[in-house]
Amino acid sequence: MNRRWQWLLLIAVPALAAPALAANREDAALDNSAALSGGVVVATIRSGGAIWYNPAGLGGNARGKLDVSLNAFVLRERSARGAIEGRIAEDLEASSDASSLELSTVPSSLVFSRRISDDVTIGLGVFVPRQDVYRVAVSTPIEEPPVRYVQRSEFTAIAQRYHVGPAVGWAVSPRLRLGLALFGIYESESLSARLWSRISIDGEEAPLSSLLILADESISRFGVQPTLGAQWSPTDAVQLGLTVRAPIVRVKGTAEGAALVQFAATGEDPVSDYDPDTFDDEPFGLMAPPSVHGGLALALDGGGFVGVAAEYRTALDDPAAEKRYAAVWNVQIGGLMPLSETLAVGVGLFTDHSDVAELDGLGDDRVDFYGITGGVRLRDPLTLEGGGELVFETTIGARYAVGVGQAGGLGLDYLSDDLITTFEVDVVHHTAALHIGSALLF
Repeated sequence: MNRRWQWLLLIAVPALAAPALAANREDAALDNSAALSGGVVVATIRSGGAIWYNPAGLGGNARGKLDVSLNAFVLRERSARGAIEGRIAEDLEASSDASSLELSTVPSSLVFSRRISDDVTIGLGVFVPRQDVYRVAVSTPIEEPPVRYVQRSEFTAIAQRYHVGPAVGWAVSPRLRLGLALFGIYESESLSARLWSRISIDGEEAPLSSLLILADESISRFGVQPTLGAQWSPTDAVQLGLTVRAPIVRVKGTAEGAALVQFAATGEDPVSDYDPDTFDDEPFGLMAPPSVHGGLALALDGGGFVGVAAEYRTALDDPAAEKRYAAVWNVQIGGLMPLSETLAVGVGLFTDHSDVAELDGLGDDRVDFYGITGGVRLRDPLTLEGGGELVFETTIGARYAVGVGQAGGLGLDYLSDDLITTFEVDVVHHTAALHIGSALLF
């Protein structure tokens, strides 16, 4: 086998197997109030979603509650101009856009909370802050008679993360609340890539006639993360909140991958190489950086609020996973305004910056999002026979964000010693989501 093709496998897998979609904190809102107000709830939240946004909010919970949030539809449109390239000679090259349009249903959260005393509320939550699928199939032809070149590229990347855990909130005084949550975390990433090319001259096979590359990677990680929260109301109108998330500690990480390269040249026997054990397990370590989230809100009559919040995440280097996270800031501005005892409206603005420090290849991106949210909350009180009351809440919200940044591109360059080349291209992403949430207060 030509030495170039012996080493192609080592080049192909890192270039193709980089299943890191946008690594932003949340793909969608994980609480009904947050869905309406752009996530500016760290100082005001009292619902079960406090387990995620600020566990101290459980201490202000006046009754038991079951919250269910569902982003009924999430539409993602992504376009990377010139992300796929083919080059067979100095004047024979072409590029294609990598575009994707995905419609999916994404579960956000399921939370149960219950008061166990006048001052203490406990809760259990299941949150899905990240669930994304990216599929793209691109043809990159070169038609320059007598040369005909066909290149086909197909990629599918899937990423998801689940946070599950208990929390407790304590009302230390009427104006001060403290909280603690402990999450167990499961994260998975996978990528499959298929590249195929064929060259002919006047209908005859060229010296480098066909190439097939198949690569697959799958990674699973298990971790834990404690979260501390505090809420303080110095006056009846002013509310302050602070959430401190510790770094996510990777308890275990398993990784496996495989790659197949097949090459056929004119006058030679086909050559193939297969490696079923390309990746190693990831050891104990940190897999996501710590963060601090603070907010200020002003109370409105009827239980509404307007507020502003900011979050800071530190940088982190995770050599075991070959990832580096950059320090990043995010801000949220919004509010919730009751129009009657049964109807409230909300609106919010937010940023969601990427903490990806560097791009590793196709399927990796670094995109900063800027978005708006809005919607309504309906309350339906029901008086029980013999006393007591149940309250049903329904939240309907919409979310739109535009993202700008860079993504990894990939090319087959027959003039390069490496053959497979990687580079960066500018991208624009659009995300729209319909949020539907229900809550039962008892």
